[in-house]
Amino acid sequence: MPDGSDIANEGNIAHFYAEYVGREDVHLMAIAASWNNHPRGIAATKILAERQAIIDQARHAELLAEIKRPHWSVTPLFWISVVGAFSAVVAAYYAYLAFSQSQQSVVVEKTR
Repeated sequence: MPDGSDIANEGNIAHFYAEYVGREDVHLMAIAASWNNHPRGIAATKILAERQAIIDQARHAELLAEIKRPHWSVTPLFWISVVGAFSAVVAAYYAYLAFSQSQQSVVVEKTR
């Protein structure tokens, strides 16, 4: 008569989960492959998935920290663009002054 350990319910899975939680990944992969739809295999697969999720989260945290750090060229190029924009404003102002003075001299010559 079967002992009921081959029925996939939460109690059996939790039992095998507690039994397998300290085992190495290679052993868990072997259990998951040989006991595919059995509570043993389900518990081993669950443990492997949780471990992989922890590894993925750590890797994503590393990548996020790397992405947040700006490239070395961003700060100098920002200041170069600020200086360039300021120079453009100054050049536009002097161009306006030169144009307005030339217009005034034309008006003065026409009135003579």
